[in-house]
Amino acid sequence: MTYNELVEKCKDKTLIYFCIFHNKGYIELLQLLVSSLILRSNLENIDLLVITSSNFTKDIEHVSKKLNIHIDIYTLDFSELHEALCSRIYIFDYPLVTLYKHILYLDTDIIIQGDINSLVNCELEEKLYAFREGTIGHPYWGGEFFDFSKFNKEQSGFNSGILLFKPVKSIKDNFSKVKEHIDIIISKKSKLPDCPDQSLLNYYFIKENLYNISLMDTSVTLYSRYADIKSINEKNIICHFTWPIGNTGNKKNRMMQYYSNFLNYLEKGSFSPLLNLVGLRYSWGTSGYIQLEKDSLITTWSRGSYKWIDSHLAILAWNRFRHILRFNSSYTNFLSLRISDLDTITGNLDFIKDKRIVNSNIVIILTMTVNVGKKDTLFQVNPRDRIDTYLKSIRAWLTKTELKIVVVENSGYLFKELSEELERYKGRFEFVLYDENTLDESEHLKNNTDKGISELFSINYAKKHSILIKNSLFIIKITGRYFIEELDSYLSNYNLGIYDVLCQNNIKFFPRCEMIGCHMKHFDTVFSLNLNNEVFKIVEIHYRDRILKFNTILECKRFTIEPRQGGGRNILFTDI
Repeated sequence: MTYNELVEKCKDKTLIYFCIFHNKGYIELLQLLVSSLILRSNLENIDLLVITSSNFTKDIEHVSKKLNIHIDIYTLDFSELHEALCSRIYIFDYPLVTLYKHILYLDTDIIIQGDINSLVNCELEEKLYAFREGTIGHPYWGGEFFDFSKFNKEQSGFNSGILLFKPVKSIKDNFSKVKEHIDIIISKKSKLPDCPDQSLLNYYFIKENLYNISLMDTSVTLYSRYADIKSINEKNIICHFTWPIGNTGNKKNRMMQYYSNFLNYLEKGSFSPLLNLVGLRYSWGTSGYIQLEKDSLITTWSRGSYKWIDSHLAILAWNRFRHILRFNSSYTNFLSLRISDLDTITGNLDFIKDKRIVNSNIVIILTMTVNVGKKDTLFQVNPRDRIDTYLKSIRAWLTKTELKIVVVENSGYLFKELSEELERYKGRFEFVLYDENTLDESEHLKNNTDKGISELFSINYAKKHSILIKNSLFIIKITGRYFIEELDSYLSNYNLGIYDVLCQNNIKFFPRCEMIGCHMKHFDTVFSLNLNNEVFKIVEIHYRDRILKFNTILECKRFTIEPRQGGGRNILFTDI
């Protein structure tokens, strides 16, 4: 992946990182933490990183494989124990850290009880966000360093086991000050504080008023005793098992007991999935399967039962065991935790045997521009003509197909004519409307005359704001003027789950871009806004070059369409 592609990939994401050194027991806690994170949160806009020593990399790769989630690993082979103890402040050594929107550090003795996105997606200032704990008069929170003629000893400090921040210079500089301060203490052969990085983080960030301890007040709970695990706080997002320091066995037992209690508590809910999963078969690890029927569950071993407790979370029971399953947004895979002992297992939809789930999750993105402004090589420029063409196309897609339709319009037109259709086809019809000339995010497009660049931005904007697209498996971009009556029935003959991309006929030699599609996992490649400085290429060539990199391409037949004006050529198209 090029640097520009990495920038594009990371710019709207959060990086959650963990640190593991010396004590292998923390790897077991990491597995418990990450499984709880998967179970309760959508991780599509979150990357995971473990900072560790090279002797732990295989163990962490095993956790990644077992939980079926990618975890990046960054190794720092520290020679001194104090460096490992303070490893969280070395995050700015990681080469990609500044590419991310937000950074969240978590100790591994943590259970995620709620959706982590509700925390990391908050608007942040250039401050360090942490959870309120202790007072700065105590050595754990900087008591050895503050000048108490200027600070009140009773002022609240913060716990450094959960740190949320933007990867900006002010944060980096203060992390560096903490490292330098520790180095000075070591060089003088003085005794380090019991919590060296926490006490110094409190000192530097509180002294410079670069901290916030109110954001997490209602979303974090610290657990230090066995009695705590019996009480469930519904508002919790993060449960941090802080004591005893270093005793991973004790912490693991308490974390497992608490989470088992919480999973039992979740069973009170009653929901339905967003999709009809009846009759679908999923693998269960490497040796079995499960299949959801209308009122029962079929497994390799016996029949059982299931209950939905939210739209993507279900409890399955058979042979005296109960499992809680978290399905991904498109219901193509899941992570399961056995409630009694939190043993984890993963499973995947059998695409080959059942194409229905994929093909029922195709979304058509219709790209439209009513007021074309100064865009080059457009032959139909009259707004009224364009509106009439678009209305006819949209209504045809809605009435003559069963496909899900997202209309993205980028010149501020509101399509009030379709208010009845929006209500009638609720659940499969959606608008994403904005004005490229007034949107801050599209500032760079205001003087750009290339309609292809604007269309790429529109598609990415639609993905960011559309519920239908977020829950889709396969998307097909179609220029809004065109209606392809055969497309719905044509696609029913194919299992799109096994295809990477979809394109028009003979794209290699006659590249056209009225219709381009891809599996959602390839969206950022096919519809990347990064043109690698090759702005001289027309968008058709960019699409062709991207499509041809893939192995499984559904190259469609030629579809006959009602004659329509070409966008960049003064001809009528009669096929796509």
